Parts: sequence; structure tokens; C-alpha cells
Amino acid sequence: KFLTAILPSSWIGVSRNSSHHPWVTINGLTFKHEIKDSDNAEHNCAMLHARGLKSDQCESTVIYHCKHKL
Repeated sequence: KFLTAILPSSWIGVSRNSSHHPWVTINGLTFKHEIKDSDNAEHNCAMLHARGLKSDQCESTVIYHCKHKL
């Protein structure tokens, strides 16, 4: 909720090789939260939208969120 309040759409570091593969994080771990598939099978990156997680094009130029140690 916090992230959608400050930015309406962003990549969260989760993707898949194809619609037949599982969603994984940039660390290679399986992502277990629900991601709504778009109608296009080529949308293999997970985006945070105001209404939840949704698949989108990986080639899109978007802002992304990542975790850093301080």
C-alpha cells in the first residue's frame, strides 16, 4: 500500500522465462504471491500497480524498487 501511494506503477524484481515457468526473484527464489496474468503471454515481468501485482512487458522503461543493505 505504501509503495502504490508514492508511485503508481513499478517493477518489483520478479520475472519468469515464459508463461509456463514460475515467477522468481532476482535472487532466483520462487515468488509465492499471486500475480495477475495479462492477456499477452509475453508479459513476463511483475509490476506493482494500484490494484496489486500484474504481469507486464519486460522491455518497458519503468521505475523499479529494490532492497539495499544500509
